[in-house]
This record gives sequence, C-alpha cells and structure tokens, in this order.
Amino acid sequence: MLRIWGGGLIEKQAFYDLCNRLGILVWQEFVQSSSGIENVPPTDRQFIAMMVEEARAIVPRLRNHPSLAIWGGGNELQDAQGRPQTDDHPLLAALKAVVQTEDPDRYWLPTSPTGPQFGNTLENLETDPDSLHDVHGPWIYEGLEAQYELFNRSTSLLNSEFGVEAITNLRTLNDVIPLEQQRPIQRANPFWNHLGSWWIWEKRWDQFWGGLTERPTPEVVRATQFLQAEGLRYAIEAIRRRKFHNSGSLPWQFNEPYPNASCTSAIDYYANPKPVYHAVARAYAPLLLSARFPRIAWGGHDRFQATIWSSHSAAAAGAKALVDVQLEAQLRTIDGAIFARQEQTITVPAGASAEHMTMDTALPAIADNVFFLDLLLRQDNAILAQSRYPFSNDTTLAPFLTLPSARLAIRKEQCGQNEWRLSIANNGKVVALALWLDVVRDVRAPGYAYYDDNFFHLMPGEEREIRVLWSGIPPSERCLSLQSWNAEEQVVYE
Repeated sequence: MLRIWGGGLIEKQAFYDLCNRLGILVWQEFVQSSSGIENVPPTDRQFIAMMVEEARAIVPRLRNHPSLAIWGGGNELQDAQGRPQTDDHPLLAALKAVVQTEDPDRYWLPTSPTGPQFGNTLENLETDPDSLHDVHGPWIYEGLEAQYELFNRSTSLLNSEFGVEAITNLRTLNDVIPLEQQRPIQRANPFWNHLGSWWIWEKRWDQFWGGLTERPTPEVVRATQFLQAEGLRYAIEAIRRRKFHNSGSLPWQFNEPYPNASCTSAIDYYANPKPVYHAVARAYAPLLLSARFPRIAWGGHDRFQATIWSSHSAAAAGAKALVDVQLEAQLRTIDGAIFARQEQTITVPAGASAEHMTMDTALPAIADNVFFLDLLLRQDNAILAQSRYPFSNDTTLAPFLTLPSARLAIRKEQCGQNEWRLSIANNGKVVALALWLDVVRDVRAPGYAYYDDNFFHLMPGEEREIRVLWSGIPPSERCLSLQSWNAEEQVVYE
C-alpha cells in the first residue's frame, strides 16, 4: 500500500493505472496537512465550500480504480489538545459526505493517524498504553537502546507513519549542495538547513558514533544511512512479530517531492534507492527470521540476549506450516569465527509470527569490538530464510568506522542484452561491511540499474550473486562501482 499523504497531491492517472496493474493499494488523502505548522483544519465556510467542490471533482476521477482502498480527510489533523480530529469537525464531515455520495463503498478515515493517541512514544506507552491504535512516529533514530525499547514495548494496532532519518546518496548530495558548501555538516549551515533542517541531527549522530561529523563527508553519509537501514528494519520486524495484535506498518517515506540533503525517504529525489530501501525489502520478506534484542551497542554489558522469531506471511489459501526445519543462530566475530551457536528443530506456523529460541550468552573480549548475529532456516539442505545483524561491543558505534581492511573480488557475467550477474566474493580475512553497488554516472542522467539485492555484509570466504537489470542506459555507459566501508572500491564496465 502507498499512502498519498495530505501534503502531497492527486497523482497522475498513470500512477493509479500502474497500481491497478501491480496490485498496489492506494490510501488517498485530500490535500490537507499539518506539516508541523498548523494542525487544526479551517472552519471557514468559503474554504469548506471550495474543498467540497474539489472533492466532487476528485472522487469521480478515482473511484473506478480497484487499487483505491481508503479515502482520508488529511494528514495529522488535530484539535487544540493534540488529539486526532474526528468526523465531528465541519470540514471533515463535509468531505465524508461527498465520499459517501460519490463513492459509498470505499473506506473513509477522517485523518491519519486516527488515534486516539497521536504518537508512538515511550511516554504514551507509560501513561496510556491501550490508546495507541493508529499512531505516527517516531521519525528519527531514537537511540542505541531507545529505538529498540520503543518498538519492543509498542502496543500499537497500526503504524501508519514512522521513519528514520539519513543523509541522501552521495551522488545526489554532491549535486544539490556544492562540495565547498557541504562543511560543516550541521543544521546551522544554511545549505543543510534549507534542504533538510528537520533531519539534521549532528549532535545525536556524534553521540551515537563517538564523533562523526568531523569525519570525511562520505563516511558521514554511510553512517547515517547505516542507522536508517538498521533502525527502520528493526521497527518493521518488531511490528511483524506482533501479528495480529498489530495489523500493518507504512514507513515514512518512500520518495521526495524535491531534492533533500537529509530526510526519511527510501529513494532520493532522482529515484535512486538508499540502503534502507533494500533493508526494508528484506524486513517484509514473506518468510522472515528476526531477532528481538534490547540494544545495538553492548559496551558495558557482559551477556548478549536475544529471542529468535519467525514471521510467515503465507498468502496462498491453505498454505501449510513448515515442519521439521532447522533453525540455527550464531554469534560471529569479524573474521567469521563462531563464539556462540544454537540449533533447534522447529515448526514455523503459516500466517503467523512465533518465538522459537532464546540466546543468552557471555560476551567475550572481541577484537575490534564488532560482532554479528547470523540466523539461518534450513530444510533438506535448502536455505529458506536468513538474516544478519551487526553489533558493537563498545558503548558507541565507533568500531564500525575503523575495521581492518577486507579484500573483495567481483566477476561479471553478461546474461542477455540488459542483464548482468555479478559474483562478489570476500577473499580477505575480515568481514566486508555494508557492501553497496552504485551506478557511476551523472545523477541527473536518464536510466537506472536495478539490483535484486544490495547493502549487505560479507564474511570472509563468502560469495554473493547479484542480478542487475539495466533500463534506459546504453551499453557504452554501463558502469558500476562496488563500495564497502573497509575495502577498496571495485569498478565494473560493460
């Protein structure tokens, strides 16, 4: 589902036609939004009359699209006390009346979220945990423990907007802010302020990474994108673990209406994915292995603790449970060595989430203070699902920035006119962190490369095959770079 929020617009007909064809549901809001400025909708009679006239034109245009699922009155409309508005508001009542007349079979919501509590916060969980029905937030990475505490404890029934911030992709950043104006990376810099003031959190970034914003700009980009990917991935996995108590999650946001230097989007203004795009895709896998844990930085703690879950969203009617499958959990150091391992034969229920295993193991002194949790689900030697989680054994995430060098090798196979298959191997002695494939060309040039996977960590001796589909880029201009935090860049040409 895509929510067309009240600060957006009525999309082109081609958009709804594509959603019809691809099976994407649309939650369409009328053009009203607080945007953090004015939360109470107008009551002026002339304004209401104008909105009604607009609605009478809009609803008949869209009502025959099968993709259209929900009409909404607007985004984050609240009363003076901060509670989500209801149909008692005269403007929302008028819009609802138009929908009931012109499109009576469609679902109507006065606003998003509908509440009764507006925000998904630890404070609301403490004071009114049973009122977190449809909630919004948070929109930033809450902290090395707070991010996990919030989503572990959440009681929400629907998370219709939430996200994590990150700086945009480096090619886009260099296009929208001149290199000589990119420093300092802080909200006080007018270039950053203009293109993302809500999403520049330099003090928090420095706190999480033990001092980040003084490092080279590409490292700052990578670090913020790393936290966006891991933070949003964890939030979605935590929500899925509460199926059916929670009925859905819509991360904010998919795309951008204008170039942002930093924001919560999954793809940048030029429609190039950030790492979070691929992390979220894995978090929504039909068969998911996930870990529930209290923190990402374990410095000062003697024991690692996590529970291992499956989430099996079997879509086919009559889908069956997976019986007698092997679940394996390993804690590994950066050289791939295993310092804790558990294995169990389990049944994965269909159409449900289930807890299967508890890990509670001593944390040894680990060289370089980085370790990983690997999860694997196997049946008859076939891998059904797998996940990998990176952790710091320090009080910050600084150890990720100073890993020893890995050594990557890449081979390309041409498969048809517009397809490559890349084999990427780690031939070094330590993990290659945050591998990232990117096109080498002007960010404004037309055309794209599509990857069936991207942004992953490769252990020593591991090899990964990636399928690349080219669209709109002539063969003579096809060039990819393979980057990692701790390995030399590799470049592949047609």
